[in-house]
Amino acid sequence: LRPDDAGQSAVARRMGVLVRELVDAARQFDPLPAAAVAGLVGLGPGLTPDGDDFLVGFLTGLRCTTGGNEVRSKWLSDLRKAVMRSSRRTNDISRTYLYHASRGQVAGSLSALAGAIAGGETPDRLLLIAEEAITENADKILVGDPVEGTCWSDMTSRLKFIKTGSST
Repeated sequence: LRPDDAGQSAVARRMGVLVRELVDAARQFDPLPAAAVAGLVGLGPGLTPDGDDFLVGFLTGLRCTTGGNEVRSKWLSDLRKAVMRSSRRTNDISRTYLYHASRGQVAGSLSALAGAIAGGETPDRLLLIAEEAITENADKILVGDPVEGTCWSDMTSRLKFIKTGSST
């Protein structure tokens, strides 16, 4: 989210509160904050709202860290169920992504990135994996999407800035 105006800023603040609540609960495997999950589904503008995008990544990341841990697996199962119960709050396309992510079915590049993070890869290696994922999926990214204000060149320049500290 880029808070370019008051509406987007309000969405960013709301998302920050809900994400913090969900992440805090996940850290301790506290009871799932279903209201936070419901609040994230469909939150934000675009074809795949920001809240939905976060949940797809969060589900993928948690899946990579459950291992054989029964408590973690139960918490993830509860999260998957809460996401699916709330999925009617978003559009059909985003609901499809949430459906598949809740079953552990995501793009190979996203799964690889989540696995690398969970595996403790170095920041340089993570940036390389992220760059490969963007390049691999470039033909699937909407260039200059006026709804979200994101474009291919913007994403690549952000990645370059993270990698080198310079946008030129």
